[in-house]
Formats: sequence, structure tokens, C-alpha cells
Amino acid sequence: MGSDASQWAKWQTFFKAAKARIKSLWGSNVNVSSIVQFSALNTLDIHTQYLNFLPNLDSAVLTYYPLNTDFTMRPVSSIATDFDLMVSTITDKPILLQECGYASSVVNKSSEAQQAEFISAVFKAWDKHITRISLIDFSWQYDVSESQADQWVLDYGMSGQTNENEFKHYLWTLGLSQYDTTEKLALQRLKDELKARSWEQ
Repeated sequence: MGSDASQWAKWQTFFKAAKARIKSLWGSNVNVSSIVQFSALNTLDIHTQYLNFLPNLDSAVLTYYPLNTDFTMRPVSSIATDFDLMVSTITDKPILLQECGYASSVVNKSSEAQQAEFISAVFKAWDKHITRISLIDFSWQYDVSESQADQWVLDYGMSGQTNENEFKHYLWTLGLSQYDTTEKLALQRLKDELKARSWEQ
């Protein structure tokens, strides 16, 4: 929908009707939301449309991949500021990060070590905002296959585009383990951060 106010208005009409129907079927305690990318919060025109839509939601559900426009990864040092922006923008709703990830490919100006540092930075930022952010779901446990990444390049219309290779490697290397199940540094870091908070099972 971008910043198109008419499209947001149509979506709001649909969402309100769908939410009412869901709650009529399964009760008023069912949490109903709509997912947006984190970039909606720091893009002024989209930000405005999202804030107008936000009162309709039971919770604010975001995807969080700290990307530059060329599909390279932003520095891990930006994570704390991003989380501060989330909670300062969304002031009266619980926040859930339904997807949260960081590619490990050198093509995306990253590495396995940098991906592991991302995990720690997310937990540190979450510690600060633990009362506001109720869930973080890291993407994914395993990298996808190269053939799957190639298919997504086609599906998203990125074939032949300037940043096709960066887009492919971004999707291809989001996992905390390699496609062959070999663990990356990030998976152990996740285990360490969970253990430090006594959250592991």
C-alpha cells in the first residue's frame, strides 16, 4: 500500500470487518492484528498512514530485518536505536516481532560473526523494552536451499534487477544454521542469550 491513503482506507475497511467476524466466531479475547515491516515506522508518509491504522489493532506486529535499500545489512549498532523507535512510535499497544533476522552473507556486507552479534544486540535492546515487546521470533533455524532462494528471486520480481544478487543472498542466509544443518555462530549465541536469562527449556 505504500503511502497511498486510499489503499490504506480500503485495507482498514476490510480489516475492521474481518476483525469483527473473527471475534464473533472465536470470542473477544482473540488477538487480531496486521503485520507491517519495520521500515513503515521510519518512512514518513507510510508512518503517518500506519499510525492512523494502529488504533484498529489489538497489538502491533512487525517484521524486523535491518536492511539498507540495496539489501545489504545495516550495522548491528543500529539495533538499539531501532528498538527505541518502535516503542516511542507505538505507545499504547503490545509489540510483537513476528519475524526478526539478519543475513550472514558477505554479499550483504555481513558475516556469521556479525549475525551472531545481531542476536546479542537484539536481546540487549529487548532487555531495555521487555515490558513493551512481548515476543520475538527469529528467522530462521536453517538457511533455505539455493534453488529456493532462486525461486523467490523470480517470485518477488527481482530477476535482472540491480540488487538481484544481494536480494538472493539476503533470503538465502537468514538461517541460524546452514542448509546442511551445520550450526552457525548465531545459533550458539541464541542459546547463550537464552541461558543467560534462564529462558531455555
